Amino acid sequence: MPGNSLPTFFCITLLLAAAQVCANPVPDEVGREFNSLPERVAREHDPKDREKLTDCFGRYGIDLLRSDALASLDRHFVALKATMIESQRPGHAVQTKLQAWFRKRASQDDRKAMCIALREWLTSPPTEAPPEGGMQIMGPPKAVRLRILREQIQAGEELASYGDLEALPALRSLEIPHFQAGETWASSYEPLQVSLSQAILRLEHPASAGFLVAEADGKLRCAATLADIDSVHINYYEGPQSGLPVNGDVVARIMTLLPTSRSDSPSGWVGSHDVLTIYLHNGLVAKLNLTEEHRFVYSDNSRVREWDTHITIRNAALYDAVVALFPQGHAR
Repeated sequence: MPGNSLPTFFCITLLLAAAQVCANPVPDEVGREFNSLPERVAREHDPKDREKLTDCFGRYGIDLLRSDALASLDRHFVALKATMIESQRPGHAVQTKLQAWFRKRASQDDRKAMCIALREWLTSPPTEAPPEGGMQIMGPPKAVRLRILREQIQAGEELASYGDLEALPALRSLEIPHFQAGETWASSYEPLQVSLSQAILRLEHPASAGFLVAEADGKLRCAATLADIDSVHINYYEGPQSGLPVNGDVVARIMTLLPTSRSDSPSGWVGSHDVLTIYLHNGLVAKLNLTEEHRFVYSDNSRVREWDTHITIRNAALYDAVVALFPQGHAR
């Protein structure tokens, strides 16, 4: 390939591979084997089965487990927790849903053990990218480094969820490679700086981290103020314009309405072409995708995986205010 098209090819390939990790169909026999392993390992204690279960946890988290297998995992948590911890060490992918499930059941000692495992991502990172699903990135070197760095920051995100202050020095020393503007790899690495900064902020000043945060009671807390907003735009894919700025008075009203929202159960709606995008001075970008009437799907770039920030929210007044911003005659 001529010129610098080879890095571009690999960058595109990497992004496609990352998108396919969770979307690729898993062979039925893999799913069946994984679902049988928790009960079998807890009862038979076969080292080879335990190794298989560790690999499955690292590759798939708990996404492939049916309700009966999750019940078995819950029932045998004491016997299987060490396997879950082992599956989150370097060499296996950090799994957000597995971590959340583990935290709900873990004792203080269990949490400490998991934090020690996750901290190894920061102090003793691997030289090979971990497999996830049926994918493993083998090259080029910058793609491997990017994959490892993403896992390191995700480990930092989980450590922040545990409130592990011991991770702060290693997180602060984690470096994001710098590239010249326009270099092929710059766009892949730059978003990680925001995720890393947010992971550190969640440990240092938890109340200031993120933008819209879901509380345990279903209420939403806005961690930013009007002064933190750089600009707000509405985006839609109809005609020549797709990023209309929103004026200051409307932005102020939106910021007043946001905390009155409630989190809602997901409906399976995957997104919308109509989006309210909020840009903050600290690099955070928050999006409100308009879905069904009075509902949005919220996301931001505070996490490595944007879908880890998704919240379905309901707010009739906010919805009406945002819909009114679109040009007259715009079809929803």
